[in-house]
Amino acid sequence: MPSFAYAARYKYTDTVTQNDNLLRISAYHDAYQTPLMSAITTEPPSTPMDFRDSYGNPTHHVRLTSPHRELTILSIGKALLKSPPSPSDVSLKSIEYDATARGFLAPSPLVTPGRVSDTATQMAGNCQGLLETVGAIVDWVYTNITYERGLTSVATSAEHVLETRKGVCQDMTHLAIALLRSLGVPTRYVSGLLTAQAGETHAWIEFLHPSLGWLPADPTRGHRLAKDADLIKFALGMDYTHASPVEGTFVSRGTGHLDVAIGKVTPDDTTPSFQDALALIQTPPSG
Repeated sequence: MPSFAYAARYKYTDTVTQNDNLLRISAYHDAYQTPLMSAITTEPPSTPMDFRDSYGNPTHHVRLTSPHRELTILSIGKALLKSPPSPSDVSLKSIEYDATARGFLAPSPLVTPGRVSDTATQMAGNCQGLLETVGAIVDWVYTNITYERGLTSVATSAEHVLETRKGVCQDMTHLAIALLRSLGVPTRYVSGLLTAQAGETHAWIEFLHPSLGWLPADPTRGHRLAKDADLIKFALGMDYTHASPVEGTFVSRGTGHLDVAIGKVTPDDTTPSFQDALALIQTPPSG
């Protein structure tokens, strides 16, 4: 029954008079993850308006109108994780998807399956089973895309990652999604936290199994089937544009930037506090 704390700090070069943000940094509720507690706060203070977006993501709208040059966002929570049964492979040709599932085969702002279809066919075109196909793509991305910071942004497309063969977890996830969608596998983008280490939010994929539902795989770590105990899910969508941890606008004569963002998962039954979250950016953990 892990607990988590997440903190992000934004800094601005001039006074901000209004700041509006959508926050997707609370535990998602699905068949394999049940939130047990959740709380969000900001400094300067705000009153979050909570709702679920069209993907079921727990979302918090915060508006700050007091003048500020720094914004700190804190999130804490606990979740019960349940691992799915070991899946059996199934022929891709035998699966019939409904309209909702087929929606996750479509292009999205950062993922255009048709532009990577030749590569997908070369890597997994001879695969017959769903798990076999997912495994081939995850293995290929893990082996052929080099993890390197600073070369991509939140607007980098899957085909650009294929061209450069470099990126971070978000980029590897987008490429895996594009490749799998082009092969007829409904695949979606997921953001959240790794339980194994403190750090920024992580990204991975979920693919649709006909009897077990959406299952996680992690191309960044080369996990064909990720262990649910390794991951705390915050949000999902077609790609990053639907599942970004923080999305917003502000009014100021200056500019702003993300100074630091860190999340940490504690595996025991400890109840986290906002002070635990704040401590992450006051003294960032090593490793």
